[in-house]
Amino acid sequence: MKKIAIAAATAVAMSIAPVSNSFAEVIIGVKGGVYKPDFSGYDPAGQVSAQLGIEFLDLAAVDIAAELELSKTLADGEVSTSTALGTATTDYSAQTVGAYLSARSIGPIYAIGRIGYANTEIDIDGLGSFDESGASLGAGVGFSLGARTELELTQYDVDGDDVHYLSLGFAF
Repeated sequence: MKKIAIAAATAVAMSIAPVSNSFAEVIIGVKGGVYKPDFSGYDPAGQVSAQLGIEFLDLAAVDIAAELELSKTLADGEVSTSTALGTATTDYSAQTVGAYLSARSIGPIYAIGRIGYANTEIDIDGLGSFDESGASLGAGVGFSLGARTELELTQYDVDGDDVHYLSLGFAF
């Protein structure tokens, strides 16, 4: 009976244990794409991101990683603002720094989920800037174009405000 219990416990442990090697994988990546805050009057802006992470758990259907990401708009987006004289259009830029725990399903078409903390600063020319900091949730879908080349659409919620990011990325 003892041998059966040990065999059953071993089988259960093996089924939930990581299925690949036990070494953590370092992720260094860059992304470029289109950034769009979900605020009225904001047009999309070109954005680039740098990513540093460590994939520390490979399960049968999902990979778990800790990630740091720095994103910055390269090309200003436009925002329409209301003034006493009517509507005016001005430029904005954005920068985000975030630390996330991410889960990515395996396969060429994948789902990604992120939870963490992010700080986003949006600077509006002539009107100043504002910061949003807080818990960040993200979810998206992606398509792997080959070895660590991914096209991804992700929506983030930072402290109640949504941001959409369509990106093409490379990881090393």
